Amino acid sequence: MNGKIKAVFFDFDGTLADTGSGIFNCVQKALVAMGREPLPPETLRKFIGPPMFDSMKRYCGMSDDEARAGVKKYREFYGADGLFDLRFYDGILELVGDVKKAGLKTAVASSKPEQYISKLLEHFDLSDIFDTYAGTDMTGTNAGKDDLIREAATKLGIEDMSEIIMVGDRFYDTDAAEKVGAVPVGILYGYGVRDEFSENANVIEDVEELRKFILG
Repeated sequence: MNGKIKAVFFDFDGTLADTGSGIFNCVQKALVAMGREPLPPETLRKFIGPPMFDSMKRYCGMSDDEARAGVKKYREFYGADGLFDLRFYDGILELVGDVKKAGLKTAVASSKPEQYISKLLEHFDLSDIFDTYAGTDMTGTNAGKDDLIREAATKLGIEDMSEIIMVGDRFYDTDAAEKVGAVPVGILYGYGVRDEFSENANVIEDVEELRKFILG
């Protein structure tokens, strides 16, 4: 990338780590606890990316009140059993570290609740490679991804959004980046597919290609 870039923001689920196992198991537990039928695997995959509140409404046919109750029940299971059930993608943490060493700021911009992001960074000893993070509140209803990008930028003192690369595995990430004027990067090693990204997104196959895109 050109020298104008000052920061790289990373989505968490499906971009830094494969968190599917923990998320899917806890969604199913929440639905069963609410007296609902479990979801098929192909539907569960769609839960990676958007806020949980939105997914409960869209894929479970819940009303706002039901979705809020569903999110609360999901958080009970996820906070206890699912948060650390994940696998970081090969080479991604090394890349984040090298991005920081290159003099760029780094951030997590995720639809996860901020308190979960904080716990994850602390648990996996990652606080030294991320300068800041932005996430939702525990209801998952307080911010779109574009708001989270803006929040992380504000924390870093960045006013020109074109100085930011936003990396994510779903169109929620790249569409939000386009909306705020950041550089949109959609990766294909997570849960997204090429067809969901707009023609303006930079679509990248793997971590090595991502490294070349960011660092040259």
